[in-house]
Amino acid sequence: MERLAIIGGGASGLIAAHWLRRRIDVTVFEKRAELGGNVRTVNGNVSSPSVPSDLKLETGVLGFHKKSGPVLHALLEELGTAVRTGQPTASLYRQGHYYPSNFTDLMTPAIMMQLVKQPAYRRNMNALRSDYAASFRRFTRWDGASEEQVEALFGPNETLNDFIQSLLALAFSSPFDRAGSIPASFARQYLKTLRYPDWSYVEGGVYSYLDSIVRRGNFNVETDCGPVKLRRHD
Repeated sequence: MERLAIIGGGASGLIAAHWLRRRIDVTVFEKRAELGGNVRTVNGNVSSPSVPSDLKLETGVLGFHKKSGPVLHALLEELGTAVRTGQPTASLYRQGHYYPSNFTDLMTPAIMMQLVKQPAYRRNMNALRSDYAASFRRFTRWDGASEEQVEALFGPNETLNDFIQSLLALAFSSPFDRAGSIPASFARQYLKTLRYPDWSYVEGGVYSYLDSIVRRGNFNVETDCGPVKLRRHD
């Protein structure tokens, strides 16, 4: 049987091993002690002494967008993974001020008082509301070079840029300060799906579906490998 090494025991590596396991002898090599990559479920694949043992807490991937992930959802169904559907919101706390995705969230006495007393906050909020639709039209109609980064499409409204960057950090499981370097072609496809707000959340924690893949076996896993050196032979 043909042998194959997969470098990285994150979601991509484990799913690839799962799909190839029946016809190829697969070994997954992971440099860290735990599998999962950007999937970081406390009391799943990682632990924290400050979190009760019966609580699952996501510190990496939170869920999966239903419209843009049909293949992944088919895999979850194949694995018998229990999911629930929800419509998440993303709000931004920037320079001491709260900018919600749903503007009805502003209708609290404390925030209304801030808007009255702080003209700069009020101006930023009004600008955010007026620039929001135009900015998303610019993103979804973009048709530039495939290697162009998303930050090249940011406009002059820095608060809105941070808000969009936070959405992309969530969607692509990227650190916030690196989300601006996501290819604009990827960002465009995701932002076009925002009119379909349903996301799926794994009931037992996101890592549980990867754990199901590993428990099914039929491929080898090596963890705590450290840096892996590859040598190519003709």
